[in-house]
Amino acid sequence: MQKLSDILQSSSPLNHAYLIIGDPKEIIVELNIFLEQRLGTGFTSISNPDFHLKEFSTWGVDESRELKAFQSRRPITWPVKVSVIVPEVFTFEAQNSLLKTLEEPSSDTHFFIIARRLGEYLPTVISRCQIIKIGASVFTSEISLLTKDWLSADIAKRFEINKIILKKHEDNPSYILNWLNCLLDVYWSNVSDWVDKNALSGAQSLFEAISYANQRGGSLRVILEHLAGVVPVVKMC
Repeated sequence: MQKLSDILQSSSPLNHAYLIIGDPKEIIVELNIFLEQRLGTGFTSISNPDFHLKEFSTWGVDESRELKAFQSRRPITWPVKVSVIVPEVFTFEAQNSLLKTLEEPSSDTHFFIIARRLGEYLPTVISRCQIIKIGASVFTSEISLLTKDWLSADIAKRFEINKIILKKHEDNPSYILNWLNCLLDVYWSNVSDWVDKNALSGAQSLFEAISYANQRGGSLRVILEHLAGVVPVVKMC
């Protein structure tokens, strides 16, 4: 399994924004070690005005504004500033508020957003970050294979796979949500050009489907049929 430090070392120079999926506690430890190595002896995450680590149960608009203020000022002790964001919940309003910061970053600021699940982030936020996944997949191999088959299939084949998914959901009420989250995860991993409006539209449809599936009263069959028609066919890497 590739280490976070190895992945980040291959980024030269460092990207302005990363979205790292995995266990936050493990990632923070690895990230601190990497930053001390990459930015030079003496760089520390402790009492460093150029290092911004925030852990919140809910990240809201006020926190996004605070982050904008951090980015706007010049570094004090180092050539660059580093912001590490670890939210349990990152509200959609806060994500939208952060978009301009991610779209027009200052050259001396690097963002690291640490999350457990990719499906909780807006496609517009994800498309502005380099995605790094650390640790074993949380999805079963059976679900992963089914998502790959669905994404690479035409609409007729997708409708057939939808029947399989709905049948599995009857036996396991959490199946469709797991499958949809896996679908979004695999989709992001296999579509290379996130500037493409068609690709972003497909991601937005998947994101909205996960939100609808979480609500009571929504027709799962209708959700799956809609996705079959609007998500672009993806060639698996």
